[in-house]
Amino acid sequence: MVRIKEAVRRLSPPSSTYLQMAAKEIELLAMGQIAWALRADYQSGYLNSIGEIIRAEVFADFLDASAHLLDQGHKDPAAVLIGGVLENHLRQLSTKNGLSIKATKSNGQIELKNAETLYTDLRAAGVYGASVQKHVTSMLAIRNLAAHANYGSYDEARVKVYLAEVRNFLNTYPA
Repeated sequence: MVRIKEAVRRLSPPSSTYLQMAAKEIELLAMGQIAWALRADYQSGYLNSIGEIIRAEVFADFLDASAHLLDQGHKDPAAVLIGGVLENHLRQLSTKNGLSIKATKSNGQIELKNAETLYTDLRAAGVYGASVQKHVTSMLAIRNLAAHANYGSYDEARVKVYLAEVRNFLNTYPA
């Protein structure tokens, strides 16, 4: 029963009925029913917020625009746009998981955290493991090369793979 209760705690959206019920229920059968309902609702997509659905649609549009740029032979702007989608998604994923997206500089100014800090924070929070963090690092490297005009450091085929990798990441870790 401890495993079921912990799974419900880990997988439930904050302040959800699942969490409230799990906190009250002590019978194994009742906990199993809560876990089953939570699983069924995830599989049906009922736990995606309206914001998550809208963001997914917007990101899909930008990624479709990137694919169009690639089809037209414009790998560099496509790489920058894909990277922007990925970095914005990291911010949304951080917010979803209760992590701050802002940092205070040494001079007291508040600014948005950079992508490296965001994906490191997400790993530290247990959103994903070390191998995913390393993969995000490699994905963002393409964006950085493009944004800093190192166009010869990657080719169109790599940007196509990058696009597929970012699509997969957004689907695997929805925000």
